Amino acid sequence: MTPVLRETLDEYLLQYEYLTDKIERLKARIETFSHQERYKEAVGHLRTFKGIDTASAMTIQVEISDFTRFATAKAFCDYLGLTPSEQSSGGKVNMGGISKQGNSVVRTTLVECARALLKSSVGKSKKLKGRQLGQPSDVIAYADRAVERMKRKFARLLYSGKARNKAITAIARELAYFIWGMSTGRIHAY
Repeated sequence: MTPVLRETLDEYLLQYEYLTDKIERLKARIETFSHQERYKEAVGHLRTFKGIDTASAMTIQVEISDFTRFATAKAFCDYLGLTPSEQSSGGKVNMGGISKQGNSVVRTTLVECARALLKSSVGKSKKLKGRQLGQPSDVIAYADRAVERMKRKFARLLYSGKARNKAITAIARELAYFIWGMSTGRIHAY
């Protein structure tokens, strides 16, 4: 290896170590915030869903804060830009892709959570069981039923010929519905 290449590689490795350390420090900081009284219960409940861990739960909680300001789960999804756009003229109604109008941070977070949820194996991992430990049984049951429903819906969408990314977005919308239900205390309605 030439000295110039070696120097370049060393610089990249140094930058990699610096950024890795910074990410770990920030993760620890977010974890500390999540244990504050203000966030502890809400974040704990969100973490019972497969695919949602502390960083994504905190992102959702901090960005939305008061879920009761949305009268319905559909209103919540509208706010996130996860509902289909519509172009209507006369008697014709054309449905398009998601509107993408609204909170892009939570929308992107939910799409990534949906990807993680769908990528996971069948059953509960030790990590998920650990996150669910100490949570109310009705909250855990709600999250488990929601995950099973979303996985079945995803399989149905793929089987019917939907593109994978569109199906993942549909699951993110469904996840938003379930999060709204949990965050507003409507877990018995499902």
